[in-house]
This record gives sequence, C-alpha cells and structure tokens, in this order.
Amino acid sequence: MNEIKEAGIQITTVCTHTCPSFCDPVTKDGIQEWIKADPDLDECITKERNVMDSIHQKLVDDGHPIKEWIYGHYHRHNMQDIFGVKYMMLGAVVYDGGNVDWCEIRN
Repeated sequence: MNEIKEAGIQITTVCTHTCPSFCDPVTKDGIQEWIKADPDLDECITKERNVMDSIHQKLVDDGHPIKEWIYGHYHRHNMQDIFGVKYMMLGAVVYDGGNVDWCEIRN
C-alpha cells in the first residue's frame, strides 16, 4: 500500500470478499450454528474484519478518496453510506438457481 501511495495512485473503489467491522453485518447473529461446528470460526471472523479495519484506516490515512467499497461474503444484499462512502454488500443465493447481485465499476 505504501508503493501505491508513493506512486501517486488514488484509490476510489475497494473490492474485497468481506468488509470492515463497522459495516453490515455488525453482529454474528445468525451464524451461531456455524460457530458451534467450528470453534475457531468466531476468532477467525474477528481477525478477518480487523484486517479490513486496518486496510480502511490505511486508505484514509493515506488520503485516498474512497467513494465505494464492494464486498460479498454474506450472501445477502445491503447498501449503506458510512463516512461518505457507499458500502455495497452484493448478495448471492446459491441454491434453487437463486439470484446474484452485479455491480459495474467504471472510472
């Protein structure tokens, strides 16, 4: 990320599998059965979201004009504006021929 900053590249769109901890979902409600099945999952999820928090903070500290952050992982749809950034959770229902959200990214 330091090389990106030094090169003068400005990041406006971030695409990740998961998201910072302040984005939806902000609780682990609904995954208790998964956590029971995998005792390490709770800690793994927390670490994963903390990494996203660190990436977010680095981008902010480096002055990147982030406009949107696109993520999936949770298999449902949500859009919210936080700190002036549009956070888009793309949904995907992977059974019964389900629905998938799409997002076109343009400069």
